[in-house]
Amino acid sequence: MNPLEKHIKNWMQKNPELINDVLQYGCISGAVSELIYYHDTIKFYLKYQKEIAALLSDLDINPYELNGWDYSDPLALGVTNQNLLSWLAFEETLRSLNDSND
Repeated sequence: MNPLEKHIKNWMQKNPELINDVLQYGCISGAVSELIYYHDTIKFYLKYQKEIAALLSDLDINPYELNGWDYSDPLALGVTNQNLLSWLAFEETLRSLNDSND
């Protein structure tokens, strides 16, 4: 289990009542309190950047196809794309961990 998966597994154990909200509505819903504000999502992105890149590769996701992707920032150096990637990583990792528990 990589550091991102460990972090989200811990979040799941502390917030079982919020799992379905995130799975249904995503992080945009505000259900993940640590991923509401840009300064928090950027911190998350920078901490788990390696794992997020691996996840994109594993899922064969092209970030350019993400709704809201800022095409003027192809390397995700700005807050908009880092925020999107943080949410994507949290949601997809949560989904995977939740599915493996079923």
